[in-house]
Amino acid sequence: MARNWLYPNRLQLQNAKNDVKSEFEAMNTKTKIMSGLMGASLLAAPLANANSIELTITAGSDTATGIIYGTGVLAGDASWTGSIDGWNIEFIAGSTAPTTGSLANPILDLGSLNVYTVGSDPLVISFGGVGYTGSGAAFASISGNGSAVGTFNTYYDSGNSGNNLLSTANLLTSQSFTGATLDQTENGGPLGSVTPYSLTEVLTINSGLGSLDDSLSVPDGGLTVALLGFGLVGIQAYRRKLS
Repeated sequence: MARNWLYPNRLQLQNAKNDVKSEFEAMNTKTKIMSGLMGASLLAAPLANANSIELTITAGSDTATGIIYGTGVLAGDASWTGSIDGWNIEFIAGSTAPTTGSLANPILDLGSLNVYTVGSDPLVISFGGVGYTGSGAAFASISGNGSAVGTFNTYYDSGNSGNNLLSTANLLTSQSFTGATLDQTENGGPLGSVTPYSLTEVLTINSGLGSLDDSLSVPDGGLTVALLGFGLVGIQAYRRKLS
């Protein structure tokens, strides 16, 4: 609204000052509302670590534990390289929240697995974490190439708060693979009725060489988007009230 800033009397001057003060107060209130809504949306998809993660490699009677990166830019990551019971592995990398996904939108990725010498016993690689809260169907995928033959299974444990970091209490998805170039997916679940829960990936190679990459994810069902939508609706309603 345009104003005449030439005031013939004190009353008009005071009224103009009151108008400016009211506009500043309204702007301050809207800023507080926006800050609160943004905070709520961030809480819906926290960038916290999974409470704990673990990476283990087993072959025959031998077991190795991966390096866990608990802080910094690699928080949520784990890795291992070496030899175990005749198997030679160039590199194994596991990644989850907050580096990959979040607790409300879980993603576990077990990749960069290159096997170049085969042992006599099956090679079992397990990667998992606890503290996840996302709800929805689970989506598991495995891809790679070579001659490796084995299985890729995923598991969950509702209410698990860290008692068993690699719990296999409940089978979520199960896939078998046989050499050549592979690109497979499978759905499971849904999850989220009881939280927090744990997620575990178990990759077993019975024979053969190859390079493999597998992942497990649980979308958040659009919760974050819904909260942001409600927030924008609230702001529009407040603006109409002020106008």
